[in-house]
Amino acid sequence: MCVEWFLQRYGFSDVNKPQRGSWFSRSEKLYPVHVAAMLGDADMLHFLLEAGADPEQRTSKGRSALECAFDANLDGSHHCIFDLLQSVPERNCSEADLVFV
Repeated sequence: MCVEWFLQRYGFSDVNKPQRGSWFSRSEKLYPVHVAAMLGDADMLHFLLEAGADPEQRTSKGRSALECAFDANLDGSHHCIFDLLQSVPERNCSEADLVFV
């Protein structure tokens, strides 16, 4: 399965667990949705979401997958990522889930 390949390739053990070690980023703990978003891989991001990945997961620095994609975007290269992440229905959250910056 391609999700399993992606997880192994980038050092993940699960769609909702951070990288083992720091292969992709030495200063920030990333999750699979962040790496797929940064790479601009809309297909993989879609597969990860279908496999249960949390689209609202934050990095250790508090960045969302959408923010990671925005930072990696060059001349519209990540427009499919933006479209995909913005089309994901928001989950119901309590005040305890909210992060205030």
